Amino acid sequence: MEKNNDIQVIAWSEFTEPQSVYPTGIHGCLAEHLNSCQGITASVSGIEDPDQGVSEEQLESADVLMWFGHIKHGDIEDISVERIVKHVKENGLGFL
Repeated sequence: MEKNNDIQVIAWSEFTEPQSVYPTGIHGCLAEHLNSCQGITASVSGIEDPDQGVSEEQLESADVLMWFGHIKHGDIEDISVERIVKHVKENGLGFL
């Protein structure tokens, strides 16, 4: 995500939600809506992306991480959780 004056949001999902309801995933639906709002730039990422969608670079450039987890909590690697916690505690990353 390119840093600008907009609030930078990562909409994250494990993408297990029914595709008949959310063809682009809940994260895609959220990002689409957020991108229609002035002052917000949203991107999507997920568990299947490199670094489980929460790389150091992604988190460094984000202001908010919106997380939708449902059935794959056990698949989240400790290193991914540690990166998120570090950015929340040390860098002020918002976490929903």
